[in-house]
Amino acid sequence: MRKDNPKIEPYPDKGKLTSVTGDGYKHLLNNIPVGIYRTAVDGEIIYANKGFLDIFNFKNIEELDNINITDLYVDKNYRLKAIESRLKNENFAEEFAAYTQDEKIIWVKNEGKAVRGEDNELLYFDGIIDDISQKKLADEKLRVSEIKLKELNSSKDKFFTIISHDLKVPFGHFITATELILDKINEFDTPQIENLIRLLNIEAEKSFKLLENLLEWSKSQRGVIKYKPEPFNLRVIVDGVINNLKQIAANKSISINTKIRNADFLYADKNMISTIVRNLISNAIKFTNEHGEVIVSTKFIANKQIPGDKILEVSVSDTGVGIREEDIPLLFDMGTTFTTKGTFKESGTGLGLILCKDFVEKHNGEIWVESIAGKGSKFKFTIP
Repeated sequence: MRKDNPKIEPYPDKGKLTSVTGDGYKHLLNNIPVGIYRTAVDGEIIYANKGFLDIFNFKNIEELDNINITDLYVDKNYRLKAIESRLKNENFAEEFAAYTQDEKIIWVKNEGKAVRGEDNELLYFDGIIDDISQKKLADEKLRVSEIKLKELNSSKDKFFTIISHDLKVPFGHFITATELILDKINEFDTPQIENLIRLLNIEAEKSFKLLENLLEWSKSQRGVIKYKPEPFNLRVIVDGVINNLKQIAANKSISINTKIRNADFLYADKNMISTIVRNLISNAIKFTNEHGEVIVSTKFIANKQIPGDKILEVSVSDTGVGIREEDIPLLFDMGTTFTTKGTFKESGTGLGLILCKDFVEKHNGEIWVESIAGKGSKFKFTIP
């Protein structure tokens, strides 16, 4: 780099303004608590004040030898685009991530001017630069807080919707049916009573399932549920869930089959995985017609995070009604109240899938759905 700093013209003496020249001017520049610099068009640093050295952790001006300002940009392509813009515009302002001398990454705000000669030839860039890392950190914290607040409000709205409608309705049916039995107990024959009791049992199961999801979801939102991974046999968990849901499937003559090897082990939170599988199978039963089929299967797929590694993919597929393409993004969105009736007009809240997403993400996994309207669905998730 050039050892000699360019000559800087003194301020003109106008009224009360005092002309500052020579060493006094350098002293003034070095006392300013921001970086001041001049670079050649190719990025060579011609001049830098003490503020510039401090921002980038350079001990002295000599350490800037052979340093091009482009070297300080984390994103070199951004620097090239910025230069293209400066060739067209006289003034520039930007914020970018930069490397310090000790290779730490900071955020800086850079403002300056493209200086041209009398023949409009571009001579150099003059600018001031400031460390805005703390501001960026504060902005990011604020952004995250705003996201969490929106999620909290969505969660609250979802919770009150479920309490005010989805949980209230089954209890209303329950009360109506029991009042009817009490009033007409002597007039009903055995088949009529059995039918009413069957309806009560269905409503009770729906309410219990909803309460179960509500409690799990509430605990998850409050951070009460502790992630406790352990090795376990996935087949055992899936078989247990299927056993608990077999009567609901039998009511619709739906078969549930598994294609899981006995050797398929997971290192995960057993209770969370059980909840995920239960909700996905329940969802599949709900949207499958009579005499349909639900299949729970596994296979190993490539790990996107670790080249050469394999992870287990769990799939719950059905021969049901499928999902419209435009509705798929709404399934795991807490901000929506998207839900549809099942093939037997079963109601739902959409909470089960949101809970699945929450639990999968606690394992740093992924969950998604592949579906075509009228041709069934495949809900899949991975646990690294």
